[in-house]
Amino acid sequence: TRYVLSEENLLRAQKEQNINGIFYYLEKAQRLYPDNFEVYNAKGDVFYRIFSVTGDVSYEKKAESFYRHAVLLNPRLSAVYRKLAAMYETSGKMKSAERMYLKLLETYPNKKQYNIETALFYKKKGDEKNFLRYYQASKKLHETSTEEAFAVADYKKWIESQK
Repeated sequence: TRYVLSEENLLRAQKEQNINGIFYYLEKAQRLYPDNFEVYNAKGDVFYRIFSVTGDVSYEKKAESFYRHAVLLNPRLSAVYRKLAAMYETSGKMKSAERMYLKLLETYPNKKQYNIETALFYKKKGDEKNFLRYYQASKKLHETSTEEAFAVADYKKWIESQK
């Protein structure tokens, strides 16, 4: 099917080292199955990496556009809300970052890591009330993977260092 062919091209793009090759396979994947949200997520990642290296804001805007298209196609993409939240926070767009952190928790409320990341956002913002709200919520949850446990441990160390 067209979806399978799209996925095959997405995998080829992930293995490709050359930026032109990456874009070739991503464009092909998108043409084959325009509703493949994973393609838009991957395009967002590529443009965000380019922005991170060059600092050219036009690439950040392209990344945002592709991430937003991915969640338009699949509103349950917590990982993309997380990327948008971090991107907005880094660029100082705190209201947009806050909306994405809350959307992240709306899609995945029982993930300890997401609750503590939201708490950290509020801590950095100086909003102690919401920091405590989400930090306390995170304490009631459990990690679901080793990677999540390591991330949560690092976040807790940072929180302790702020006291």
